[in-house]
Amino acid sequence: MGLQLTIMGMAGFTVALMMIGMIISPCVYGKEFSDHQEIKVERLLKRLNKHALISIKSEDGDTIDCVPIHSQPAFDHPLLKNHIIQMKPSFIPESTSTYTKKKINATQAWHKNGRCPKNTIPIRRIKKEDILRSKSIESYGKKTTPSSPQATTFDPSKGHEYAVMNSMNGTYFGTQCSVNIWKPEVQVPDEFSLAQTWLVSGVGTTRNTIEAGLQVYPRIYGDNNLRLFVYWTVSTHFLPQHADGYQSTGCYNNLCSGFVQRSNLITVGGTYTTVSEYDGDQYDLSMLIWKDGENWWLQIGEELVGYWPGQLFSSLGNGATIVQWGGEIVNKETDGKHTGTDMGSGHFAEEGFKKSSYFRNLMTIDETNTLIEPQGVYPTTGHDNCYNIKAGDAGSSWGVDGHQKTRCYNTDCPCFVQTSNRITVGGTFKSVSKYDGVQIAVLNYMEGVIIYPCVCVRQFSDHQEIKIQTLLKRLNKHALISVKSVDGDIIDCVPIHSQPAFDHPLLRNHTIQMRPSFIPEITSTYTKKNTKATQAWHKSGRCPENTVPIRRIMKEDILRSKSIESFGKKNDFKHP
Repeated sequence: MGLQLTIMGMAGFTVALMMIGMIISPCVYGKEFSDHQEIKVERLLKRLNKHALISIKSEDGDTIDCVPIHSQPAFDHPLLKNHIIQMKPSFIPESTSTYTKKKINATQAWHKNGRCPKNTIPIRRIKKEDILRSKSIESYGKKTTPSSPQATTFDPSKGHEYAVMNSMNGTYFGTQCSVNIWKPEVQVPDEFSLAQTWLVSGVGTTRNTIEAGLQVYPRIYGDNNLRLFVYWTVSTHFLPQHADGYQSTGCYNNLCSGFVQRSNLITVGGTYTTVSEYDGDQYDLSMLIWKDGENWWLQIGEELVGYWPGQLFSSLGNGATIVQWGGEIVNKETDGKHTGTDMGSGHFAEEGFKKSSYFRNLMTIDETNTLIEPQGVYPTTGHDNCYNIKAGDAGSSWGVDGHQKTRCYNTDCPCFVQTSNRITVGGTFKSVSKYDGVQIAVLNYMEGVIIYPCVCVRQFSDHQEIKIQTLLKRLNKHALISVKSVDGDIIDCVPIHSQPAFDHPLLRNHTIQMRPSFIPEITSTYTKKNTKATQAWHKSGRCPENTVPIRRIMKEDILRSKSIESFGKKNDFKHP
């Protein structure tokens, strides 16, 4: 407008300038994709993919760019503009343990096709498709919800579930561990499965974390390969509006500036193809993280990978207050069911070595920079019935992993396998004992199905209605026919192989046992009067062969419970 008033003859030119300005000035920091999505994506690709001296095409589909060490993305960070690279730490912590570590150098997939030259670092090239899989350009490479497991505060209903071991609260300057290498199955792209260590300090917006481990995360990488990752959460005192504990200040690998890489052999985000086999060969990866001066170093095996500069952190400057080791998954409850995503090997911790995943040789680093075995470690799980953890038999070697084991009633949770097509657990008996001494045999021993087998945990949320419908869909299986009972129940005749029991991860390939191999004999001289008690719904019909009768769960049934998660459970499980 100012140009138009000053030079009347240039009005058209001014408008053109204004229009061009609108076209080339997209909003870079918006929360949602905009009309300028293409420009924003290209701008981000240009920032992340630095000029490479050479590039290596990996067999896993990745392109590895060998970038001059001083040109890496870390130095785009405002606090690292004049940073001097530390090529090696001033010390490496010594261990007091008598445990002898077997040295296995796991190689990354791209090593088959080449190596990066000296004074360059390998960086996985980011593709347009990688960014477009993210919920928004701004959230690419970030966790969108808090995911540091807190022993007393984390909520499995937020979608993240854990099985971790925790150190006692204290002051720690690093940790060492060896993590069993498995390639867990991930059900949907928005879910992930990882095994890692956490160093944590601070709370809320002052929380700092340093994290490293192995993960399968299709949304970030576009595949189901097992990859090395690093993550960190910082207090951005130079950008206080972003100091929000996992909301926008943390990032994976090189996808945000911060982590300084110095190795030309290992790339964060790189694939490992040599993995453990169930009851077969086992492989693990040694990780060491420690504080050297202001910086926090990462060593994988014998290779110094890089470090997190101390300038990134506030509360971690004085050391971590807790160290954690274990697994994490995301549960999106696709189709209303708990995810089938594995943690570790996908097998219970109780199965032990070669079958369940493990962390071993756990160490923490004290104020004398010595590696010592942690004392008083304790487990944290969100759904112990889904993913569990168990301490090892001696020292600090212990296994971690698991799947589902739980406690619930009737068919409200997967566990109990029903074979009878005449009696439904939860069904009403129309015949009851009478005061005059006539006793009805409530259970015929051939159809002894009224047992209390299994359950899960969550809280009512703002999405209560959605959660109820999701639960109803999971519990009420497709019926061949339904029988309306005189007591108001609806009995669904569900194909025997479709019953809720087989939603349980451990029963996916279960073969139904249609009858026991024997029935215990009674030694009593009491003569039983064979009177069969019938259930109320029998008056209105029967279920056909190869189906099982299941009482249909109604919305009102769930609403009577204290919470959706407590439906079908005892609030206080006690033996008499």
